Amino acid sequence: MVRNQKNSRTHGPDQEYLQALRLYWQNEKEGALSLLSERLADGKSQEPHLYYRLWIESLAEDQDESSLRVLQRHIQRNINYQHPSWIGLYALTGLIHYELGELEAGRILQRKLQRHTSDPYARELSLVLGTDLTDDEQGQIAKGMIKTSNDYFVLRRAALQGVRQQDTPFTSKVLTVIEERIGESPVGAEIGFHKQFSAKQFRKAWQFARFLRESFPLNSQYQFYFAYTSYLIDRNRTALEEFLKLNRRGQEDDPDVLCMIGATLLQGGRKSMSDKLKKRSEYYLEKARLRLKSQGLPTDYPQELLLRLHETDEVPNSGRHWIVKLSAKQCYELYHKPEHRIEYLHRAMGPYVKAGDVCMFVSESRVADKDDVGIWRLNAIYKALSDPEWHPTHRWQTILKLQMRMEVSIPLEIEGNQKDRLPDDGPHRYGLYEIDDSAMIWIEDSVRTFTLDDQSFAQVFAELKLARSV
Repeated sequence: MVRNQKNSRTHGPDQEYLQALRLYWQNEKEGALSLLSERLADGKSQEPHLYYRLWIESLAEDQDESSLRVLQRHIQRNINYQHPSWIGLYALTGLIHYELGELEAGRILQRKLQRHTSDPYARELSLVLGTDLTDDEQGQIAKGMIKTSNDYFVLRRAALQGVRQQDTPFTSKVLTVIEERIGESPVGAEIGFHKQFSAKQFRKAWQFARFLRESFPLNSQYQFYFAYTSYLIDRNRTALEEFLKLNRRGQEDDPDVLCMIGATLLQGGRKSMSDKLKKRSEYYLEKARLRLKSQGLPTDYPQELLLRLHETDEVPNSGRHWIVKLSAKQCYELYHKPEHRIEYLHRAMGPYVKAGDVCMFVSESRVADKDDVGIWRLNAIYKALSDPEWHPTHRWQTILKLQMRMEVSIPLEIEGNQKDRLPDDGPHRYGLYEIDDSAMIWIEDSVRTFTLDDQSFAQVFAELKLARSV
């Protein structure tokens, strides 16, 4: 229900626009666009800008570039430069350039509209494409956008600008304006959800997600929010039901949903997992992995879950050993992150490290010179669980599992580690150095000398001996 402000300088939008907006919120975009086209065709709307803006948003969300270009040409043909409405329509064509990623073309139109500061669409275009705007200038533009506009998307952008600038009073004011001019909308709950989720307050985020799910039951994005936060707070039965519904709706084609079904089954059966449940989880995870791979996308997450699913299945030692050099930053993170965060690593190691290879992570504390040997420090021992898999960004990645992280890094004396003596091609470009059994025995001796056979380092010896056993 639309409520008008007393003494307001604007009235609420017409009912057809509100009806189309509700269809959009329910993710019934085809119905919304059909209503929009009928309303624009009859030529009776006093505010065609509202309909065009909703149309732009719907097409942009679906990444329908060809339809956006058709709509842009349609708006351009219908601009009457003798009527003040041309300003808003001209700005809308600039917003289409923005959605298409044609930023410079959009900025050309934005600069032509700089004199028309009272139009909300010109202001919105300035906000998204204006270069070198200070925070104060952005805030002033956002405040001007809400003065006379009935457009939900203009008001929503103003609210999001308030969130970005952490201006809570202004954001609250915009949400009040939206409620008064548009009625109940999802934007307040969306903002609350993302705010709590980014703060890792998952139970509070779940409450917002539940409100969105119940208020807009046909919106698949809100359903995913609800399902995922249910998973994060261990409401596994609810999460599984929602993910399965999403999977049926998406014709079992969305790799993210497939992966989350497998993850939820794995999490729900972590205490005692039957063979049937294990096979079911493996089915969805493998399907997600293959789907991602076919799209040229990273398969890290489902691959890691598959490894967790089979973590009791021992990967046999290959008999190959590697030194992996870490940067100072990588070494710091290795020591300070919780162990569950580094238990599994996806590391770019080229096509060299294979399943069953043992990797010793070291940092360099001294380079050799003519007087001193070099010093490397052993920080952790990992084992490769997978062969290298192609990654669209990092080329090749290998999954590693932590065998042991040292409480105190162990020094290893290295001769000939001067930088000018190390090749920069092959495995060395990834910081990898393959070593043989004799080097492994020498590393064991170095550890034993450093620890003086301290029993607290017994696991280190066990891991090193295990690495040499094939």
